[in-house]
Amino acid sequence: MDRTDFIENRIDVIKNIYTLYSYAKSSIVDNKEWALQRFKQGKWYIVEVFGNTLFFAPSRFVGYKDNTIEKHKLNHGDGTQTNSKFHELKLYKEASDVFLTQQFEHFMITLGIEKDTAKFLIPYNYEISDLKKPRKCYFICPTHCKGQKENAWKSFLSKNIMAIGWKHLSSTYKCNFLGADNKQ
Repeated sequence: MDRTDFIENRIDVIKNIYTLYSYAKSSIVDNKEWALQRFKQGKWYIVEVFGNTLFFAPSRFVGYKDNTIEKHKLNHGDGTQTNSKFHELKLYKEASDVFLTQQFEHFMITLGIEKDTAKFLIPYNYEISDLKKPRKCYFICPTHCKGQKENAWKSFLSKNIMAIGWKHLSSTYKCNFLGADNKQ
């Protein structure tokens, strides 16, 4: 059965990368194992920059709007459709480079996975050189997202990151990453 709930922009993709990575780092064993299996089985991987780190995620998972374990289990969709959508929307393009392969292997090892073969889709308006250069990056922390506040503050403390708080202006929030030097 085909899925039609495709992403519409890079923010949709970035949210899905964050979702899948959160599952992979979860203390809930079933969620963690499920996510790691998605990383292992992937053939095409979206590449995105978070700060000075490249993140990789299977295109089949990140290509559908607000994807979750439940949605993906119900219907994982067709990876060729998501890849076509990335090209059609001019969000990502195919890329091949030794640097990407090395970064991919390193990323996968951080997840406890040994995998050295993959194909990559990088942001459409990027070149490999853009992925290599250091950048300043500022984030709005997802502390308002369910279950993320404690993790965020622990991470801040362990990495010597300063956080500035403010009173909530609204009861409705969205989880967003904002990269100051990232091209959108």
